[in-house]
Amino acid sequence: MRQVQFDCREIVSRNLQIEGYASTCKMRAIISSAFIALSLFGFSVAKDEFPNKFHSIYGCKQINAVTNYNDPVHYLPVEEFDHVGTGSNYSFFRLGVFGRSDAIIRLSKVPKPYHNNIVHEIAIGSGLNNFIEVRRQTRFNTLVFTNHVLKQVPTPNVLSETEPFVIRMDFFKDGSVTLTKDNETKPFLEFSDPNAEINFRYIGFSNWLSKAIYFFDCPMYNFDGRVDKLNW
Repeated sequence: MRQVQFDCREIVSRNLQIEGYASTCKMRAIISSAFIALSLFGFSVAKDEFPNKFHSIYGCKQINAVTNYNDPVHYLPVEEFDHVGTGSNYSFFRLGVFGRSDAIIRLSKVPKPYHNNIVHEIAIGSGLNNFIEVRRQTRFNTLVFTNHVLKQVPTPNVLSETEPFVIRMDFFKDGSVTLTKDNETKPFLEFSDPNAEINFRYIGFSNWLSKAIYFFDCPMYNFDGRVDKLNW
């Protein structure tokens, strides 16, 4: 007996009533449409998802770190950022970094902390990109300083030269600070300093063994809290 082949597209478009084929073809069309819609919309609206890693730094400002750890750092006033979120007892912002290791973030109360001033330093990818270290640093001048380690957590291969490492930094009124990776809700690092205020009025960027590129004043994405300029 000769096998007869039917084209589902023809059956559906012409509304042909061919026993055993019409309903099957229509179901295939519905399933196919559902998969197309899901691929176009379903995965793109998930909260805080950035399938393209570079989307996470879209709209950020960029700055390259200084050449040497002890080179004078240009401190940026956070109050001039366009994207700072505030909650009932905290403030927060997003930033990102490209680099091989030893990305240095410094937080200061003054724009030039080189006269016995205290700054707090977050070294991301220290130990050849194996851990994050938080330090209280006293700067006597641009070359003379002391570091006191407050916390160290293992973070192997946290930095990359091919995609940005983007975090949210939260500063709470009780003096604690948390760091949370983009697309995550639980902080991977929390610290405080019982002996000195952690002030983030100014932020600066440095490096140690390798160059780093920083992205700051990044737009917010689906975070709880009001996005506004910081009220001091």
